[in-house]
Amino acid sequence: MPAGSDPIRGTDAIRKFWQGALDSGVAAVGLKTIDVFGHGPTATEVGEYELRDKAGNVLDHGKYIVVWRHSDGSWKLLRDMFSTNVPPPKK
Repeated sequence: MPAGSDPIRGTDAIRKFWQGALDSGVAAVGLKTIDVFGHGPTATEVGEYELRDKAGNVLDHGKYIVVWRHSDGSWKLLRDMFSTNVPPPKK
């Protein structure tokens, strides 16, 4: 569920979204987990992200929440939402 977009569903659509990000100049994604809490077969991860270009310049930074579900012996991503901390350009 990226900011400014309808939800993206399915492996192919998610792959296409991130390929578009890579094609636009994103060369590295940094994730920093701030908190994790769980109950039964689900866990929620809260954190911060940073996107950088090939030169190491920060392109974007913000926050995210991921909901994980334990299924078939492993944790699988169930929901992912992120939004930028960068204000929109002034008009």
